[in-house]
Amino acid sequence: MTDQTDLFCTAFMTGSLIFYVDWITEGKRSRLWFSFILFLLALGSKPAAIALAFLIPVLDWHFGKRWMSNIGIKSLYLIPALVFAYVTFVAL
Repeated sequence: MTDQTDLFCTAFMTGSLIFYVDWITEGKRSRLWFSFILFLLALGSKPAAIALAFLIPVLDWHFGKRWMSNIGIKSLYLIPALVFAYVTFVAL
C-alpha cells in the first residue's frame, strides 16, 4: 500500500508543479487553481508533499519573479501546509 501512496504523491506533486509553471508563464488563473487542488491531493496522500509549499518561491525566483510578489498566492500553498504540519506533527 505504501507504494501506491508514493505514486499518488509523486503524480499529484508533479501535476501541481506543471500547472504552477503554466500559471507563471501564461497567467491563467484556472491553472493556479488546478495546481492548488493537486497540491491538496498530494498533501492528503503523503505528508512529504509539504515540501511543495516551500518550492513555490524557488520557482518564482527561477522564472524571474520576485518571491515576495503575490504573497497572497504563496500563502494559498503555505497556510494549508502549515496547518497540516501542525495537526500531523504537533497535535498528535
